[in-house]
Amino acid sequence: MLYQNIKLLREINKARKEREFVKHFENTHEAHQFQDSRVTILFEKYRNRFKERQLEPLIAYLMRDMEFCNFESSSSVPSIYETQYIRYKNRYDKLRDINLLSHTIRVFIKALELETNMPDKFMEQIALLTLAHDFGKNKKIYSLVASEGSREAHNHISALYLKIVMQRIQNYSDEFINSMCDS
Repeated sequence: MLYQNIKLLREINKARKEREFVKHFENTHEAHQFQDSRVTILFEKYRNRFKERQLEPLIAYLMRDMEFCNFESSSSVPSIYETQYIRYKNRYDKLRDINLLSHTIRVFIKALELETNMPDKFMEQIALLTLAHDFGKNKKIYSLVASEGSREAHNHISALYLKIVMQRIQNYSDEFINSMCDS
C-alpha cells in the first residue's frame, strides 16, 4: 500500500512538471527574447551565420530553455558522473566548475564557426545537435524525461528531450525528428 502511494505521488509530481513545461512552451513558442545577454548574443550569432534558418524556432526555444531550466546553476559535469572521473581527478576538478550554460554556449559557438564546404542546411543541423547535446545533464530536464528510478545517460535524455520539443513545435517531419534524435 505504501509503495503504491509513493508511486502515485511520483506520477503526480511528474505530471506537474510536464504541465509546467507545457505552459512554458505555450508562453514562449514564438518569442525570440532572452533574459541573459549572452544568450541574446548567441542567438544573433546563429542568425548571422545562416541565411536560410530552417531551425530558428527550435534553436530559439532551446535557448530559452537554457534560461528557464537554469543552466547557469548546473555543472557541465554533474556529480552523478564523478565516479567516472576519479582517474582524471585534476581534469574533473576543472570541468565541474564550468556551468552548463557556459559550456553549451562555447560548444555552439564552435559549431557556428566551423568552416566547411558543407551546405548550410547540414551545418545548421550540426549546430542544433551541439546546442542540445548536454540538455540531459540539467536536473530539471532529466527529471522530466527520464523514467522513474532510472540512471539513463545524459545523451539519451538530451535526444528524448529534443524529440519532445520538435514534436511540440510541429514544423518538422517525423523522419527529420528521428534523424536528429536517434540516440
